[in-house]
Amino acid sequence: MQYQWDNEILQFLESLEYHGGRKVVNLLRGPGHDGEGCGGISGFDWTKWNWPLPGKTTHDKMYSGYSTVNGILAPFLQSFLQLSSSASSEIITL
Repeated sequence: MQYQWDNEILQFLESLEYHGGRKVVNLLRGPGHDGEGCGGISGFDWTKWNWPLPGKTTHDKMYSGYSTVNGILAPFLQSFLQLSSSASSEIITL
């Protein structure tokens, strides 16, 4: 089973980054692996970490994806039309 961060922690981090900026989050996390180069992690050292908070890439995974393609994506439109035309739907048509 793959580890997954709790949603409340991710929301706390989002709020912290919104009000204080990315530098505040980095201050709380500590330097971590900063300065170890691109050759890989030489070893884990707890003295370089303050709070074990998720990194930026992990934090960004909670956002929805988007497309830069022009036009309407047919599968999305078909799904919406199926959901809106079902008998149990509470969507009011114009």
